[in-house]
Amino acid sequence: MANIRVFNPWTMLPSVWEDTSDFMGGAFSVVPKANMYEKDDTVHVELEVPGYNSDDLDISITGDVLKVTGKTKDQVEEKQGRRYYVSEISEKSFTRTFTLPYEVVSEEAKADFANGVLKLTLPKSEKALPKTIKIEAK
Repeated sequence: MANIRVFNPWTMLPSVWEDTSDFMGGAFSVVPKANMYEKDDTVHVELEVPGYNSDDLDISITGDVLKVTGKTKDQVEEKQGRRYYVSEISEKSFTRTFTLPYEVVSEEAKADFANGVLKLTLPKSEKALPKTIKIEAK
């Protein structure tokens, strides 16, 4: 049985912005790249977030919407007494929102972070699992 989803052109805007950012040499790149796939009744989401620590990231799930935000902290105390000739590294932040293909059990969600990659494992809710309906012949 195929899942039918209504096409929403507004969902394409983040990818258009990311493509433009890549075209411009990443000068405006603030949105981390992501993969989302399903395997064994579980949604897996992977985000590339180099330069962030696990403490810099927040994850929330509301219904079928996943929101990941990140914000680095500026190291002000380390800048005092320095004479900069180039200063391009600064505080940065992002917000990435995904519409999940179905509702998940947020209480059982898992997040792993290593080498600048955030990996989320989101199990499918009982409501979203396929149901078998027995046919009664008369």
